[in-house]
Amino acid sequence: MTMKIDLYEIVVICDSMGVVEEITFPKKDVSMYFGVGQSFYYHVHPDSFSKALSFMLELNNQKIASNHEINFMIDGKVKTLFLSGFAKDDHFTIITTLRKDDLGNLNEDLMKINNEQINNFRMMLKETIKEQKKQQSIAFDHYDEISKLNNELVNSQRELAKKNQQLNDLNAELERIATRDPLTGLLNRRLLFDKFEDEKRRAKRLGYSISMVVIDINHFKKVNDQLGHQEGDWLLKKFAEISMSMTRQSLDHVFRIGGDEFLILLSDCDPESAGEIVKRINDEFRKYTDIASLAYGVIDIDDEICGDIDSCIMKADDMMFEHKDGSR
Repeated sequence: MTMKIDLYEIVVICDSMGVVEEITFPKKDVSMYFGVGQSFYYHVHPDSFSKALSFMLELNNQKIASNHEINFMIDGKVKTLFLSGFAKDDHFTIITTLRKDDLGNLNEDLMKINNEQINNFRMMLKETIKEQKKQQSIAFDHYDEISKLNNELVNSQRELAKKNQQLNDLNAELERIATRDPLTGLLNRRLLFDKFEDEKRRAKRLGYSISMVVIDINHFKKVNDQLGHQEGDWLLKKFAEISMSMTRQSLDHVFRIGGDEFLILLSDCDPESAGEIVKRINDEFRKYTDIASLAYGVIDIDDEICGDIDSCIMKADDMMFEHKDGSR
């Protein structure tokens, strides 16, 4: 005689502490076994309590468990349930298999059902892991590509910064060549007009005097004729070195405006003080030559006397020639 056995399942979701959060299947009342908010262990028979703990521990450690036979105490009777489950994101999904009556020994059938469930779980987990690995592989590929692009960008930025620095250095060198006398390194006539106007504006704003000194080297032609042009060039460079050392960097400006002609702008300096400075320059300069000396003219830059640079240079030249005639 063949006996039909009516089986059904209960699907329970609980947290890692065993508190039931949701019963998803069946929809009929199963409160005699489990209840939402109730501990999973609530109806477990005392003799199966250690088995229930082992089941939950296996879920927690191995993420999957199957074929755990656990007795529950229901309405004063012992009911045997076969439990399987899997863990994901700190939640346990537990599937229990039971029968509606107490007829016969269903261990073999229940084991078969549980094995099928476990196989399904395993297939699902394998697919999930496979998909995760695929997504990770795609992510790593994207990461490698982004890293490569970032490295190329950084290298391009470094190369650009290097080129910009080279361009700045080249521009600075061009500026130096365009505004400096190649022999002495002094400022040249090209920059004289801009510096003259800048200093006049600054002096007017701050209320101080500017003195202009025009200098010519006496008997410079004799130096070239007697000692050679190389010695003459050396003397010009020596004058530039002395004049720069005896004036203030960034405040005073020394120009070479001709072969042996020079001009100095002295900021915040009256003509008397300027005369003392140029005398010291001359005294130091004569230590290096027995032939040459300095002739110079000193004026105060005043709009009423000389409003533009040409008239100022002309006035200073007149005073310089008077000094030259006297020194000779």
